[in-house]
Amino acid sequence: MARPDQDLGGPLRYRVEPRSGATWVALTGNINEATDFTALHKLQGPIVIDVGDVSRINSLGVRNWIGFVHHLESMGLALTVERCPPVMVIQMSMISNFMGHSARVKSAMAPYLCPACKHEHLQLVEIAPGGAGIIGSKIPCPKCQTPMELDELPETYTQLFPAA
Repeated sequence: MARPDQDLGGPLRYRVEPRSGATWVALTGNINEATDFTALHKLQGPIVIDVGDVSRINSLGVRNWIGFVHHLESMGLALTVERCPPVMVIQMSMISNFMGHSARVKSAMAPYLCPACKHEHLQLVEIAPGGAGIIGSKIPCPKCQTPMELDELPETYTQLFPAA
């Protein structure tokens, strides 16, 4: 049974529900200095965290996130992160231990921009071995059908893909 959204301190909320033999957690809001992941320390694994609705993370939020990921690793819990928004992907590309040593990224939201109408679109990209070639591939603009372009350095996303 799903629990209603609960507060993790500051502007971050979470929801927990069992899904496919795992504990699924959805995070919504901003990860910052007020974020306290302690409420999630008692979760049973494996754990899947949906971060698709995380809109910001500041430097102290990064520290809190890394502490949380390392706590899960120290408990021997498998961690999978899905729907990573650009704010999380950028941290993953800059900070080597942002995802700990064993967490797996299942999917990310890649930012695309239409060169014709300037429409911005986040495209869900499944992370699978050998799949890095899909980053930067043209997708049709939902508004005008012009091929959209990746609005980020491809390397920021291709580093998420495991080797084939």
